Amino acid sequence: MIRLEKITKVFKIGTLETPVLHGIDLHIEKGEFTTIMAPSGAGKSTLMYIIGCLDRPTSGRYFFDGKEVETLSDWELSKIRNKKIGFVFQSYNLLPRTSAVDNVLLPLIYSDNYPGNPEEKAKELLISLGLGERLEHKPNELSGGQQQKIAIARALINEPRIILADEPTGNLDTRSGLEILSIFQKLHKEGKTIICITHDREVASHARKIIHMKDGRIESVEEVEKPKDAFSALYELKAK
Repeated sequence: MIRLEKITKVFKIGTLETPVLHGIDLHIEKGEFTTIMAPSGAGKSTLMYIIGCLDRPTSGRYFFDGKEVETLSDWELSKIRNKKIGFVFQSYNLLPRTSAVDNVLLPLIYSDNYPGNPEEKAKELLISLGLGERLEHKPNELSGGQQQKIAIARALINEPRIILADEPTGNLDTRSGLEILSIFQKLHKEGKTIICITHDREVASHARKIIHMKDGRIESVEEVEKPKDAFSALYELKAK
């Protein structure tokens, strides 16, 4: 589904060049739950932007669904971002003066394939994430975990095949973080491809594959025989 070959990224400011990614080779199959783990400054967010078609590499080849991304027009790339990839960010990126339902509906503004009743679908997504009593609340009236659930519902409104999450638990306490990871594990079981960017080994251990990055390079790929179960950890935490 996703294949990167010898991807590099160099940022240029005037005559100054800053290389960030160095020959990245990466293959992610449909339906995988993968984490890309690295410390700050290792290039993982830059890699995420390339995978998400938010930026183009300096060199190398990127194939998405069998098509080479470099050959796609800006319109075709925007369609991939809107239809095939759902984005979840550490800072939530919600409109502060807009209700939970209306925040979830935002991606449909750029969509040419509305569901029959978009508002009802948005409500159903929020209810399924435990926010049935917060549908008309604004982000500043909600906790960080609740805001992230709105961001996940927004990512799901167009029924994408891939969820791309950048440090999705970074601003959350342990319990809220586990709630978000349990949602990702549920989506994975339903067939979604989950790609999670993190610096946290605890978060990474909930996926079946961990890609370790350092200094803009992939150091190793770790197959996790038995990922941690966020549902069980959440239940134990609530029982204390």
